[in-house]
Amino acid sequence: MILIYVKFLWLASMVGFLVMLGVLQIYLPSHVVFTMENVLDFGYAFTKDTFFYMALAMGVFVNAALLAFGNLYSYLPKKYIFVPKKSFWLQNIEKHRRLAKLFKGWTKGILLVCNLLLIYFLISVWALHDQFIRYDTSWVFVLLLLVLVGWLVYYPILFATATEED
Repeated sequence: MILIYVKFLWLASMVGFLVMLGVLQIYLPSHVVFTMENVLDFGYAFTKDTFFYMALAMGVFVNAALLAFGNLYSYLPKKYIFVPKKSFWLQNIEKHRRLAKLFKGWTKGILLVCNLLLIYFLISVWALHDQFIRYDTSWVFVLLLLVLVGWLVYYPILFATATEED
């Protein structure tokens, strides 16, 4: 049941990512600089347009790769399908279709969290280049990682407890 809402939230997160990318294209300075003082003694500088297209490509790649994985999962040979109650899910074509539908919904949940992480990254870049944005958002990153871990833990629970009526 929760997977119905996940699809809507995933679409909203994609729109949010694109809106945030557009806002950054407008408000970032002409050069975007990343420094890694804790790791290295140098930084990277990109033009605003290069940063826009790199971030857009990253968002498209992550979404396309996980969507393809979710949609192609049902076409994998049976020996590569790893789910609890595997014999139950592969009994007949109707249950196999149900498995594919649940797996697509589950991958959209991962995409939702990935898009939120990308939005967090964009907000962090904006905060680095705008003197008026001074919020401590490190807790959001930790929260998103915990949600991602929780969603990964939800995988065996989803397929072990799902029934035909869900």
